[in-house]
Amino acid sequence: MQIFVTGGTGFIGSALTTALIKQGHTVYVTGKEQYVPAGAILVNTHLTGVNWTALTKKNIEVVYHQAAN
Repeated sequence: MQIFVTGGTGFIGSALTTALIKQGHTVYVTGKEQYVPAGAILVNTHLTGVNWTALTKKNIEVVYHQAAN
């Protein structure tokens, strides 16, 4: 499954991202580049700048919103 996690490099978001990757999902995250969990794909943008149309072309099926701001 293709999953997008906002705040995927934060405390809760990174734990969620790691668990999803271990389950075999492809996970895209927003957050700080230096904290991207292994196997996650960084969408290098602020949450308000996410190109949602481009993400739908990647067949994103689930979005977990874990970003603080």
